[in-house]
Amino acid sequence: MFDSIVNTYLVTFINGEDTLQSERVAYGTEPIYNGQTPTKPADEQHSYVFAGWDAELVAVTGEATYTATFTVTEKTYVITWLNNDGSEIGRDTLKYGATPTPAEATKENTAEFTYTFTGWDKAIVPVAGDATYTAQYDSVRNKYTITFYFDDGKTVIETMVVEYGQMPDPTKTPSKIAEEHHYYTFKGWEPALAPVTGDASYKAVFDVVPQEYLITFKNYNGMVLQKKNVAYGTIPEYTGATPTKPRTQQYSYTFAGWSPELTEVSGAATYTARYEEVLNQYTIIFVDEDGTELERQEVEYGKKPVYQGETPVKAEDEQHTYTFAGWTPAIVAVTKNATYRATYTPHDKSQGLWDVQDGAATSTKVIRNGTLYIIRAGKTYTTDGVLIEQ
Repeated sequence: MFDSIVNTYLVTFINGEDTLQSERVAYGTEPIYNGQTPTKPADEQHSYVFAGWDAELVAVTGEATYTATFTVTEKTYVITWLNNDGSEIGRDTLKYGATPTPAEATKENTAEFTYTFTGWDKAIVPVAGDATYTAQYDSVRNKYTITFYFDDGKTVIETMVVEYGQMPDPTKTPSKIAEEHHYYTFKGWEPALAPVTGDASYKAVFDVVPQEYLITFKNYNGMVLQKKNVAYGTIPEYTGATPTKPRTQQYSYTFAGWSPELTEVSGAATYTARYEEVLNQYTIIFVDEDGTELERQEVEYGKKPVYQGETPVKAEDEQHTYTFAGWTPAIVAVTKNATYRATYTPHDKSQGLWDVQDGAATSTKVIRNGTLYIIRAGKTYTTDGVLIEQ
């Protein structure tokens, strides 16, 4: 009688050159793979997925080797096209080795720049992996036409071409022909000059300045009191000291304005001081013989003063009586302050004893120092007719 022993055989599972599992399996038994799923590293062109073994697993009848097999998938890569601002303008999925077709690259011009596409940031090569290409541009700063006009907005002073962002700098200073009563000074541009952002126009602005004319102020005697230039259309103003005119014996003068009347300036002009004349008054004093003031008057020049008071009197003394005889000096028309003094005619108390009518002459007999005399026609005679020398 014999014992039977089942034979075993070596069954090996391999992946390429690597042994994944090797064990002895009894005859007639189907081998089982207990290891991890076989893998094959992807390369640039392909990726691999385990597809099974190179032979169907069958009951063991002898030694056997099973080799892992893989499904081959051709790899694809993403090609991204970017504008230079980072925005995406295209995306392609291509197989390894394919040559990418570039996206259409454009960049919108701005007020400042015009852009020209110059290519990509690197050379375009057959696909060997994900890749990004960025568009490149040349930029040219734009230039604009700047026009300067006169203030009529039509007449061109100057035209220039200026780069964006630069300040226009006109080379000509506008001027405007003066008129009869005005001239013009250049004030600037409207609108105000600003850095260039596009075609632009500017209009000259002028200040209107009135012409000035020489205005002269003179005194009554032709002496110049003030000279200055005054703008057309304005009323001149005298700013000096108030003009004066010396008084005369007859008149005092008060400044009364200008001749002619001040009016708006339309040309050179001369104004002469005008005065109101006031007849002077003088103080007239009437005094008695002893200097006692009898009356005081203010009398206008040229008028003859008239004493308004009571007739002056002088007290008699032992030898004489007195009668008012008038004033000294004689009263005349007023030309200055004056004092008039009363005068008196003395009369001897012995005088006038009697009067004798002798023919056409009146004789007056008087006694002087006890002697009788005869006064006739202003001469003194003795009673014998002898003329007494005075």
